[in-house]
Amino acid sequence: MFSISKLVTGLSRVVHISPPPNTLLLETSIRLEASSLLVPSKGTVRYRYFEDKPKVLMRKYGYKDKMDFKGPLPRIPTGMPLPMPLYQPKKNWTEKKALFGQNDYIDILGDQEGLKPIMFQTHIPQWLKGFHGNEFQMLIRKHKMLGNRVASRPQEWHNLRKRIKYLYRFLNYNTKSFMDKKVLRR
Repeated sequence: MFSISKLVTGLSRVVHISPPPNTLLLETSIRLEASSLLVPSKGTVRYRYFEDKPKVLMRKYGYKDKMDFKGPLPRIPTGMPLPMPLYQPKKNWTEKKALFGQNDYIDILGDQEGLKPIMFQTHIPQWLKGFHGNEFQMLIRKHKMLGNRVASRPQEWHNLRKRIKYLYRFLNYNTKSFMDKKVLRR
């Protein structure tokens, strides 16, 4: 990239050196000087003015973005950031929090035959109360307890039967048993 000011100073040097005898010599010297200005130099440019700097490629000329992308979230330039909600301390002594876990040790403190923690579990389904076992055993238990609901929810019943069938095959064929030949050889 060359500037007009360099071209003018270069031409003035050529003109002031010696007056040419004919105009043909002047034209050739101007061409040579102009061609030397067009060749990029390998060194750095030390005295480059602002208007001589190459322009950066302008993208989306004429497009005005409606969002302002300063900060963590894009915001509308005329809008204000959303306000923070007012701090309200949590109520630690609500009834639910104050009475949480009050019946956990009722079997230890009370008589063993009378009260059990299972009796206070009212928020879980009936087939899960006091249950310890794997998924297959739990689904069989659910199948027995919900046998009278077949007509009301046929798709749920079908999915339950399908899962029981899959787990039956998986547990019978893919789990190691005590009498497995590979286990006995070891």
